[in-house]
Amino acid sequence: MASEENVEEEITEIEEEPENERLKKIKEKIEKDAEQRASAIIEEAKRRAREIEDEALSKAEKKAEEILKRAEEEAERYKRRRLAEAKLKAKQRKTRAQEEIIEKAFSKANEKLKELTSSPEYKGVLEKLIQKAAIGLGGGDLEVVLVPGHDKYLPDLSSIAKKVEEETKNPTKISLSKEKLDADGGCLVRRKDGTIYIDNSFQAILERKIKELRVEVAKTLIK
Repeated sequence: MASEENVEEEITEIEEEPENERLKKIKEKIEKDAEQRASAIIEEAKRRAREIEDEALSKAEKKAEEILKRAEEEAERYKRRRLAEAKLKAKQRKTRAQEEIIEKAFSKANEKLKELTSSPEYKGVLEKLIQKAAIGLGGGDLEVVLVPGHDKYLPDLSSIAKKVEEETKNPTKISLSKEKLDADGGCLVRRKDGTIYIDNSFQAILERKIKELRVEVAKTLIK
């Protein structure tokens, strides 16, 4: 592209020619220079436009990638959350089902134990429960608390005391307490001084068994 100085030099040279010819050539030179300048400006504008377009496209692609990444992360979090919720609900349903089975089983067991108190076998069961509790206490001076009316099953506690003494190697005496046990069956055996006791009532035995079974159920669920 011709500079302004070159144009002036060319115009000076033209001025030496006839007037009409000079005007024509001056006009042609000015138009040519104007066209070159316009072309240069247009090319620069196009170049800058392409740069802006490329920059905008790059930013748009980067933004799109960020949006897609966030969407994928959110989808993954949602999937993990829904999966955890499903596992929790499944575990809760399993726990409820097992609890229902446990409760039904022990309800039936409780009914059977109530029936046992009116059967001929109850005397032997009661003696074994007293003996087991007395041995657990280590023998000594003990007393038995029974359900009202159940003392008729134990006319003599000395034979039980003798078995306990043989097992514990500790002199043992077992007496019947005037206090009564609020239960369906079984017994409560305690030291005569009241310091420690073992509750072998039917309800206490069932409750201990329920706790043991619930622990086993919990272990199963954790696995």
